[in-house]
Amino acid sequence: MLRSRLLRYSIPFVFYGALILFVSSRSGDQLPSYPLPDKILHFLEYFLFGALLFRVLREWGLGPAKRLWGSCLIGLILFAFLDETIQSVTAGRDADWRDGFADVIGGWTGALVYYGIKRIFDRR
Repeated sequence: MLRSRLLRYSIPFVFYGALILFVSSRSGDQLPSYPLPDKILHFLEYFLFGALLFRVLREWGLGPAKRLWGSCLIGLILFAFLDETIQSVTAGRDADWRDGFADVIGGWTGALVYYGIKRIFDRR
C-alpha cells in the first residue's frame, strides 16, 4: 500500500520534472512563442512543479513542517539552478537569474496553494 502511494505521488513529479528539463534542452528556434511574458511562463511552469514537489515530499513523510518547507525550498532552488544551467549550454538559449527567481517564486506559490487546498479538503 505504501509503495503504491509513493509511486502514485512520485511518478507525476518525476515526469513533470523531466518534461521541464527536456524543454530546457531544446534550442531557441525549436520553441514556440507565447503571448505571455517570459517571467509569467516561468512562474506558471514552476507553479505546478512546486505543488507536485510539495505533494511528494509530504507523502515521503519528512517530519516537522520546518523540514518539509525547507526541503521544498531547497529543492526548488536547486532544480531552477539546474534548469537555468541546462539553458546556458543550449544553442539559442541563455540563463537568466530572473528566470530562476520566477521559477522559485512560482514553485513556492504552487506549494502554498497545494498546502492550502489540501488543508481545506482534509478538514472535511
